[in-house]
Amino acid sequence: MGMRAHCSKDGCDYSEPSDNHRGAGLGTCPRDGAPLRAHTAGRAKGRYVCPISGSVVTLGLSSTIQLDQPMRLQFQPGVAWAGLDETPVTDPGQLPANSYVRELWGRAGGRVFGPGCVIGHDYAPARPGEYQYGRADVYLAPAPDADPGTWFVNEPATFRKCAACNKRVVADDTSLMTAEWTPEREWYWAGRNNRSRRAVDTNRGPHPAGTYACQRCREGNPEPF
Repeated sequence: MGMRAHCSKDGCDYSEPSDNHRGAGLGTCPRDGAPLRAHTAGRAKGRYVCPISGSVVTLGLSSTIQLDQPMRLQFQPGVAWAGLDETPVTDPGQLPANSYVRELWGRAGGRVFGPGCVIGHDYAPARPGEYQYGRADVYLAPAPDADPGTWFVNEPATFRKCAACNKRVVADDTSLMTAEWTPEREWYWAGRNNRSRRAVDTNRGPHPAGTYACQRCREGNPEPF
């Protein structure tokens, strides 16, 4: 189902289908002339990096939540897939090396997230009947006795462009290059769809310290021609 544009004037219920997913410049309402806005307009409250998944999430949209109390990530023992077999796991260190749960625990295991911290979703324990029930997993639990000095609260993410390919990246210690650098890949895919997709040369630089690099330009080409 496509996006719908809604009249921005209070009390008007006019809406129409729209393929503009950016939520701006959608025209005006034929009833009262007020600007049309995407259904997400006014609900998004900033983009954050979820401290558990490491992915960029938007507060106010989807399942993203903002904590109202301190909570700690905990590990739930259970079974985990190891190759084609299910294996009982009682400690995160027993999880397979490629386990997504192990990745989450390695990033945020035992950390306390304070009120106001933005998380990708609620990470509630699985209940009977749900797919993850009985499986090794992580979940958030209240941490009322945690020292406030240990709380982590994330700030809205800021973005910059990779100096080599112009991809938008989160401006953090990972993407900020502290020494002169050249990209590890010589080209990247550009284009919004398969028909316009093409290989484009990266800006080889060298680029000065203090510029930003996306993961692919730091690590190399993701795929061959």
